[in-house]
Amino acid sequence: MNLIRAGIILAGGSGLRLGPDKPKALRMFGGTTLLERALALLAVRVERIFVAVPHSFPLVPDRQRYERID
Repeated sequence: MNLIRAGIILAGGSGLRLGPDKPKALRMFGGTTLLERALALLAVRVERIFVAVPHSFPLVPDRQRYERID
């Protein structure tokens, strides 16, 4: 299987219809967040994954897995 060099996940949606307390990408669905599900699906075929989020996105930096690009 050929790998794709890069993929982008656009995770900036607020998901207000789901409630105002957290962004849509951080909502739990089937025991995992929507963002984690998207990352897992892409990781099988993509070498490098970029996740585009607003600066206000409440993610704790994980320096071993993620790098911030401004």
